[in-house]
Amino acid sequence: MKRFKNILLTGLIVFLIIDCAILLVTYVPVLYPASSIASHIGKSEKAVRESYMTIIHYMSLFSHKKLSTPAFPMTKNTAFHFYEVKVLMNKLEIAGIIALVISLFLLYKKEDYRPFKWAGLTTLGIGTLIGGTAYVDFDAAFTVMHHILFNNSYWLMDPDIDPIINIFPESYFVTLGIALFSLIGLGVIISLVIYYRHRYCINTKK
Repeated sequence: MKRFKNILLTGLIVFLIIDCAILLVTYVPVLYPASSIASHIGKSEKAVRESYMTIIHYMSLFSHKKLSTPAFPMTKNTAFHFYEVKVLMNKLEIAGIIALVISLFLLYKKEDYRPFKWAGLTTLGIGTLIGGTAYVDFDAAFTVMHHILFNNSYWLMDPDIDPIINIFPESYFVTLGIALFSLIGLGVIISLVIYYRHRYCINTKK
């Protein structure tokens, strides 16, 4: 039973590191270059930023409004794609809350902190594999990701009929990818620090 709990906790920590990184890069808009995008597509910075924030808020678990971006019209297929993304993000939010609660329960009065070490190393391996693949060929990795997550081609948008895609240039997704793996790396460091700090405290008490 102890072995099972350690394996379960390891998996939960891995998921939480990746999940938190995804949610942070999605919902914290500090990296969004509204000004440069606006100048590139010939729209006002206000229109670009407001449309971007409207979509980000729409993705939230707590948003129940219909998506509408007047400055950048979109087709029904594109609106449906954003809905599919919202569903995925909401599942990540809910799963993250559940994983956190279970993890805290498993950690209550726990003396064996090895799952933090295992989770850190496992996450490092996953991040290195996926990040390395994206670094070698970002376009291919981006395409494969969409084929895995979606069972249609609505994510392929024509800027002539779906100008909303213009506020999400490829360079922005590259920036998000760098931020994502940086946060995952930070999660790995924190996880390993927790383990080694706990081991140090145990050793000094002996």
